[in-house]
Amino acid sequence: MASRMRGTLMEALDIEFVELGPEKVVATMPVNEATRQPAGMLHGGLRWHWLKR
Repeated sequence: MASRMRGTLMEALDIEFVELGPEKVVATMPVNEATRQPAGMLHGGLRWHWLKR
């Protein structure tokens, strides 16, 4: 799986799959300087990316 993520948004944002199943996928992503708005909250565009999937 890691080789398929090279050069993708998943790799750039350090997104890791924790659980992969036929009816459930669980992933983690750190909230850090790369993903925070100036106000310190997670950037809304990243939330939208996950919701539309």
